[in-house]
Amino acid sequence: MTFAKITLRHPISITALFFSIAALISLPISATENTSISIEDLFRDVIASEPIVREHMLERKEGIAIFGTALFKSAGEYPRHERRYRIIALPREEQFNAVYYLFTNNKNFYRRLKEGIVFEFRGKLVLATTTNLNKDAFIFDIVLDE
Repeated sequence: MTFAKITLRHPISITALFFSIAALISLPISATENTSISIEDLFRDVIASEPIVREHMLERKEGIAIFGTALFKSAGEYPRHERRYRIIALPREEQFNAVYYLFTNNKNFYRRLKEGIVFEFRGKLVLATTTNLNKDAFIFDIVLDE
C-alpha cells in the first residue's frame, strides 16, 4: 500500500530512476562499439575533462580501436594480454605525459624498430592506468592488430 502511494506521488522520480539505471546498464555496450579514435584525440579528451572523471572516462574507452604514432623506446619478451612481446613507446608530442605498452605476437615487427624511430600503430585499447594522483599521466596497454 505504501508503495502505491509513492508511485502515485512521485511518478517523475521513478521514471528518472528507471532511465538512470538503463543508462548505466548501456555503458559497457557503448564501449565495445566498432569505433576508432586516435590516441592523441583520446588523450586530449581525457585531459580536458575534470580529474575526478578521467578514470571512469578511460574505463568506458577500453575495448575501442585505437591508432596513432609513437616514438619507439624499447621492446622485449613480456607475455601479457595473450601476446608474447611488448613494445614500449612514447607519444610524439612531448606535452602528452604517457607511455604506450604495445603488445604483439609479431617478433619481426618489433625487431625492425630502432630506438628513437617514429612509427604508426593500430590496435585495441585494453587498459589505461593513471600513474599519479593528479590523473594527468597514463600508461596505455594496446594490443596491436596482427
